[in-house]
Amino acid sequence: MKAKDDDINKLGRQIYNYQSEVDDFDKFYFSRIEDQSTGTLLSRSIEIQCVSIKDMIKHQKLIDQSLMFYLKKMDKEAKTSECIYNASFSISYKFLTFISNIESVALNTSTSDKPYRISEVKTLGAYTNMEYSCWNVLNNKKIQSVFKGQYNEHTSYEENYAFSQVVSLFACESSRNPTTYITAPMVLEVAEKFFYSTKGQIEREDKREAQKVLSLKLCHKYDNEYLPILKQLKKQCNTEKEYNDKFVKLTNSKEIVNIEEEIEKSNNIIEILNNKALIIKDYFLNLFPMAIDKAVSGSRVTSDKLNQTHDSKYFHQYDLGRPNINKEKELEEKNNTLKQLWQDNFPDREITDLIKDWYDIDLIGSQS
Repeated sequence: MKAKDDDINKLGRQIYNYQSEVDDFDKFYFSRIEDQSTGTLLSRSIEIQCVSIKDMIKHQKLIDQSLMFYLKKMDKEAKTSECIYNASFSISYKFLTFISNIESVALNTSTSDKPYRISEVKTLGAYTNMEYSCWNVLNNKKIQSVFKGQYNEHTSYEENYAFSQVVSLFACESSRNPTTYITAPMVLEVAEKFFYSTKGQIEREDKREAQKVLSLKLCHKYDNEYLPILKQLKKQCNTEKEYNDKFVKLTNSKEIVNIEEEIEKSNNIIEILNNKALIIKDYFLNLFPMAIDKAVSGSRVTSDKLNQTHDSKYFHQYDLGRPNINKEKELEEKNNTLKQLWQDNFPDREITDLIKDWYDIDLIGSQS
């Protein structure tokens, strides 16, 4: 099965469900701690010991199921007793050399006809405010090795802090939308390839000419829109000068000038392209599906559709809120755009290869 035929929504949920379910949720992770004077649930924090990202995924699913159990229980009791229930939990994952940033989960029955759940990691928050500096000290290979439990006892404090950021991204967002298990590595792989290839290009080419091409690439228009045009120009031109003249005319269009002006306002593009964190940030803000507004609401539609197939390997339920069909369409467009860009950059790579490299999980042949 080629990557282009893979359904990343299904594959993401298969990663989420790769281990068997546990039914006794009321005894797993959480117990009811009630304030006798108010009838509300009190706060609780838990720390999960993990040896690998695969281990973390197993715990994440069980935590989600346990939270859902209590959310439904709270809702039922609130309706029968006319009490308002709310609870908050903080969850962190402890690996051998570092601990993830704390994920805060709030459960509430008070402000809606359906109970709801909010889950966030404060240091992630909006993607405009995420601490992208972690990717200046980590590369994908190093992240993958730690994800598989291959630790280096000499890892620096700086790297440990960086890993806490990365793990929090995978732990929180994948709980809200398991497709993130696929899309987050896709963004990181495409961004890293862009970063290392452009560094070499800057060194080889005239900086002004490099700036024109790289400004197109940075705005994600080069591969999808301009590269085909440039290839056609190359075929039509008899000399290098003729091609260069037409290239300059193309890249001096009003749209491209505006792009360059915006880049120049913030930083010189050469400086930008030598800062991996800024490249990663640009790719997340423009390409990562979960960065769109109300992405979680849209992802519920996908989960609901797959849940209706009654296939347990695709099961996922984040909360009981109302899904947003319009956001689901926007989210799927982002999924498809990112998937196509990843395939263009890695034409011989299967999505199952990505899953194996990042999570050490084999899902080959498991889609129906």
